[in-house]
Amino acid sequence: MSQQTDGNEELMRLARRAGIYLGIFLAGGLITFVYSYSPLHKAKNWKIEYLEERLEAKQVELQTAGQELASVTADNEDKPDTETFKLLQNELVTVDKTVKELERKLVKAERRMKELETSRNNWKAKTAKAESMRDALAASRVPTPAAAAAPPASPAPGAADSSPGERVMLGKRWQRGDGLASFELTAVEGSVVRVIADPDRLTPGSTPDVISVGVGESFEVGMATGNATQIAVKRVESGSAIWIEVAP
Repeated sequence: MSQQTDGNEELMRLARRAGIYLGIFLAGGLITFVYSYSPLHKAKNWKIEYLEERLEAKQVELQTAGQELASVTADNEDKPDTETFKLLQNELVTVDKTVKELERKLVKAERRMKELETSRNNWKAKTAKAESMRDALAASRVPTPAAAAAPPASPAPGAADSSPGERVMLGKRWQRGDGLASFELTAVEGSVVRVIADPDRLTPGSTPDVISVGVGESFEVGMATGNATQIAVKRVESGSAIWIEVAP
């Protein structure tokens, strides 16, 4: 009996010791769990909050980038592409060159117009001077003694019809049928006449050459065209006209 009692007591002591050890182990595990749960939980919450903040920042950046992309796209819709832009630049350069060339031509044309106007004024002045000299010569013309003693005989009736050639009045112009030869009768002084050959071919500003021809003498017109015509003065009519004969 005593041995059995001792065995039971030994088992009871072992059971109590095992229970104590198990309780200590469980208490330690519980303490460890409680001690580590709070930091881990806080660390987890911090990481979650950090990731949420980063996600929100990324979403804001994504929205900003989307807005900028939309703005750039809208701006580029109205802009030409590179090839079209180059074509427009080339056309602009061509137009600019054309405008400059037209401006240069306009300047030259204006300069030429001024030169022509100056030449015209000079020609008018010289013509007026020549006419005044002609009028002065005509006014100061004094008849020769022979003319005073024997005035020119009036043509008999029907003589005009028998006069040779063509009649040209003082201050008038004779012109060949083709218009390439002409002369202007500027003065009749006794038996001497003064003419300007081919006045239509005088350049602006040039001084006309006055040709003096006596009755029975000849002069040429149309020499500049290479087809000259010889004009013979046949008769002077009362100081106001002449009769000419055109060589065939």
